[in-house]
Amino acid sequence: MKITRANISREYPKINQSILPKTLKKDEFSFLQENLDLYGEDETIDEFIDTFISNLNEIVEATTVVVHAPKKRKTTKKQVGSKTKPTPKTRKKRTPKTKQSKPFVKEVGDVDLQLKLIKSFTLLANKEKTKKQILNLYKRFEKAAVELKVRKTSAHAKNIMYAAEKLKSTYNETRGGLDAVATLSVSPAKLNELKRLAAQERQMDSVRFIKRYVGLIGKPESAGAAERLLNSIEKAIEQGKITKRDLFWDKIEHIREVLDNMVHYSIYEQFTPEEVSLRGLDRIAGVSVKKKSKNLAGLDTFQSTKGRYLPQGVYSANEIANTHFEVLKLTADWGRAIGSVSLPFHLLFWGEKGSGKSTLLFNFAKYLAKSHGLKVVYVAKEEGGSSMTVKEKILRLSADVPNLFFSENIPTDANFMKSVDVLIIDSVNSLALSSGDLEKMKDRYPKLSTVALLMAYKSGDTYKGDSDFGHNAQAVFKVANGKWKAEKNRFGGSEEVEVKF
Repeated sequence: MKITRANISREYPKINQSILPKTLKKDEFSFLQENLDLYGEDETIDEFIDTFISNLNEIVEATTVVVHAPKKRKTTKKQVGSKTKPTPKTRKKRTPKTKQSKPFVKEVGDVDLQLKLIKSFTLLANKEKTKKQILNLYKRFEKAAVELKVRKTSAHAKNIMYAAEKLKSTYNETRGGLDAVATLSVSPAKLNELKRLAAQERQMDSVRFIKRYVGLIGKPESAGAAERLLNSIEKAIEQGKITKRDLFWDKIEHIREVLDNMVHYSIYEQFTPEEVSLRGLDRIAGVSVKKKSKNLAGLDTFQSTKGRYLPQGVYSANEIANTHFEVLKLTADWGRAIGSVSLPFHLLFWGEKGSGKSTLLFNFAKYLAKSHGLKVVYVAKEEGGSSMTVKEKILRLSADVPNLFFSENIPTDANFMKSVDVLIIDSVNSLALSSGDLEKMKDRYPKLSTVALLMAYKSGDTYKGDSDFGHNAQAVFKVANGKWKAEKNRFGGSEEVEVKF
């Protein structure tokens, strides 16, 4: 039988432990069981569970376990007339084992972010992982610090800093590209300490189910997932994991009713974002019902607004007004000159030679990569992607950060480009790109933010290129005499700021 997430708790105890490597032993399985219900909420946990099950199936399929019958003991007949009596065996007194008390686990609505990060770190520790996986987790640590969700005065600050430094040093010390394999080495004592720490809090079962339910909104495959979720809830109630004394019992009762109507009667009227918000389920789950579908695509699968069906691509004013848009809050000079941008953003910078425009964009690339954890590719066509000039600027501006990359041309690998958050082009003129070329690239990579740099005419009055460059950009900035300011800006920034050389 193939082992899956659904049956691993039942099938794993049947497997002979002697055929399993250390990474698949009971300790790792226990850790998997603790996090099985969190599948789908954390990329690191998802990958750990998927890898564990995949490796387990490979070993079970490749190994034939032979079960031997227990050997019968040989009985010796007593010799007739023997006067010698057998000496009675003295039994050793067994010392009673002291029961170790289980550590107290606090059930909470949402696990502390610091503990989530530490748990994700333990899942990577002492295992072979790609540099990309290590970088992705490091980005989460860095983002938490930038958003001030983790501070130096936080309860677990020392362990957070330890984990972040380990991730950073392992990434930097491992040669090769993002697919290169590295081992995040952590001592057994430290790993056990972090595991105990991460296990201090556990999300309430009712909240986990509410979060899974909210996550189904707008997904075409919701019908099948609804049945699996309903079965999981019923099983949890049977096992006493959720009772009427639960804080969110009334919410669970409502979800059971909606799922039952979907599964058995194909009724989807209550399965809408409005119903979720009305009952406060999105607030309990701590997620936005619109976030997974930024362009509102998929809502028409099950949704009707006040009895009116809305075809794909047509949205009510109420839906648009309540749609979640991801906003990047820029700080310091960037916030004063640009403002807070919605993702993806498209900016245009232009200026005369020697005005400081390339240095400005180097600093911007460093800021986005370091302070916001974005993956930034800087196309340095004028200076060469790996030239001495680029090296000098990286060292002078301290731009040696893990997720900032340089290239002489725009990368053509589609899979790589889909993983890029921001593309900075220095310059559009050197690459001989038209405004139409930029628009085609935006259509091909809809999640990609772009920052385009244009040269100025000798007169310094305007940039070299057609007017569509400016029309298609959300904000246009002029760089002159070591200062830069917006000429057009939909994001609100208006101050003139100096370029930091």
